[in-house]
Order: sequence, then structure tokens, then C-alpha cells
Amino acid sequence: MDTGPGVQAPAYAQQPADPTAAAPPSTQALAVVRDTAVTPMRFLQVADYAQPQMVLVVSLLLLGVGMLIGLFIDTNRFSLHAMYKQRLTRTFLGASKAPCDRDADPFTGFDETDDMPMGDLWPARRPPGEQTESGGEPAQTPPIRPPLHILNLALNLVGSSRLGGGTQDRKAECFTVSSLHAGSAHVGYRRTSVPEAHRSARTSWIGKLVDEHQPRRTRLYGGRDGITLGTAVAVSGAAASPNMGYNSSPAITFLMTLFNARMGWWLGNPGAAGNDTYFKDEPTLGVVPILNEMFGSTTDTSPYVYLSDGGHFENLAVYEMIRRRCRFIVVSDAGADPNGVFNDLGGLVRKARIDFGIPVEFSPKMNIFPRSMPEK
Repeated sequence: MDTGPGVQAPAYAQQPADPTAAAPPSTQALAVVRDTAVTPMRFLQVADYAQPQMVLVVSLLLLGVGMLIGLFIDTNRFSLHAMYKQRLTRTFLGASKAPCDRDADPFTGFDETDDMPMGDLWPARRPPGEQTESGGEPAQTPPIRPPLHILNLALNLVGSSRLGGGTQDRKAECFTVSSLHAGSAHVGYRRTSVPEAHRSARTSWIGKLVDEHQPRRTRLYGGRDGITLGTAVAVSGAAASPNMGYNSSPAITFLMTLFNARMGWWLGNPGAAGNDTYFKDEPTLGVVPILNEMFGSTTDTSPYVYLSDGGHFENLAVYEMIRRRCRFIVVSDAGADPNGVFNDLGGLVRKARIDFGIPVEFSPKMNIFPRSMPEK
């Protein structure tokens, strides 16, 4: 470089560039960061060059770990439904007990004895030959029983291929739980309390004796001592559920299950498909029910059935009362109906006509108008 006479060029200008010279430390660090940066393209490159055998081994390993964990985790308790059930039981059943009768946890306030078996809601008749309280003649008439409490649930059939009975568009069928039985008219029923013929004067409601010489335990639906009132009430109010009968949507079903926003309940099938499962209160292997719930494959032919809010089939709980030919039915429509269109009542009238051939007529004529209509 010509700098003119008497002027010496700077040292850096006199030295030619050396391509083999090492880069400054700061430049080296920047190059390393760029080389090891995590980008989506690097993951794609790894996937392209991964060996199929290794991918298969890793997939099978993850599947095996998931199934192993499913043996130790209760599908029902590991959900929002368990929390929902505990609070309903504490609010209504626990509050109805005297404080001296409760042994609540000091931190949560929950007491496992707050819940009660469905069989306790309908006391048994006095055994034949039982003495009266005064010690006189044996009682000839049974004591007065309380009303028979029947809870309205829905058995989801989102993945069912069964035709007829409006199953394709309803995607559910009515499921009831009472102090005597639990099940549906199509699948069948199982006992929730011990038959009176299997009771004895010395046994409690769980009835461990068939006779004095042959010990045997009667299997009840939904658990060792039968389904409890808290469980049935919580399932009957499980409105936010991945499988919601005719309200089911594949996208919502997948997302709600993925984020564990589940309020339904898995129990054994009360029909022939559940001969080995109806007395259990949870699935043995939790992975299969979760996958069926996620992909909307719930049916009434599998060993376990998915139960949810009765409103996913019929929200007024009158459907089963009509099936039982009740002569006098009092209906309380407490559904969310801000516009006053009475969808629940209209659905009930339609189902009663289609399924039972029973027309529901309003006599005298009732003028039912939506709330949006101005008053005249």
C-alpha cells in the first residue's frame, strides 16, 4: 500500500492475510454455538438417519413402561372426577353427620366413612320370626321403607356400531343405579345389595353368610361392598367429560383426555361381557380404557363401560320412570336453559314416543314460550 514518502504503513497493513491462522476466541465460541444450536432441522436429520430397529425398541419400551404404570394407577382416581366426588361427599354426606361421628383428616377435612353404600339407602325387611320391640308376637308386616332412590347416569356408546334404538345419533343409553340394582335395560343389571334371602340376623348389610354352614360373599356391582352413593352422585353430575353422548366431538374428546380433564367413571360391564369385571371399582389395566376414552371407542360390549352425566342421554331423569310405568311423576326442570326453549322436555317427549310408544300430552294445554318472547 502506497502511503507516500516518509510515511510508514501500519503494522496490520504490512502483514498479508494468513488463511491458516487461528480465529480469535470470541469467533470460535460463536462458531461452536452455531454448530450445536438445537433447530427443528437437526431433529429431522436425526429421525432420517435413525435405525428402524432402534425406533421399534424404544417404542416398545415406552409402551411397556406405560402399561406397567397402568397396573398401579387407578384410572378413576387419577382424574378430576376423584376430586369432584370427594367434595360432593364432604359437602352433602359429611355435613349430614354429627361431628362426633366423623374422623376427618385435619388437613383436608375428608372422612372416608362419609360415603355410604347404595344398599344402606333402603333398609332390609325384618327377618321372619323376629320379635317385636316389646317382646310380643313376631312382626307380621315389614317396616315402612323410605322412597327408592334411583340415580340417572349415561352409558356412553360413542364407538358403538349397534343399530336401532336411536343409538347412532344418541351415542349413549340410560344407566341407573339404585339400592337394589345397577345397569341398563339393554345390557342388563347387577345387584348393588345382598338379596334378602342371603341375609341372616347376625350379618350386616354386606351379608357374608348364605347359611350358617357355608360361608360365601355375594359379589356386588361397583366394588367390594357395592357402588357407593357418593360415586353414583358424582357420576350422575359428571357433565364435563371427554365422552358426552350426543354432545361428543372427536377433537374435544382427544384434547380433554390428553389434558386429563376427565369427569367420567370406568366401571365393570353389568352385562355378560363383564362377568369377570362387574364387581370391580376400577379397571385392572388403566391404559386400555384411557385409549378408548381418548379416541371415542366407548361401547357396551367391552369388559368395562364408561359412565357419565345422565344428561348426556336424558336430562330430566323421567325416561326410566316411564319405563317403570310410574303413575305419578313430578318433574323439576333445572337444566341450563337461558332462552326457555325446553330442549330437555322436548327430547324426553321424543324418546318416550320412539322407545316406548307412549305419547306425552299436556292437558290442559300449556302455553310454553321462550323467555326471549315479549310478554303480552
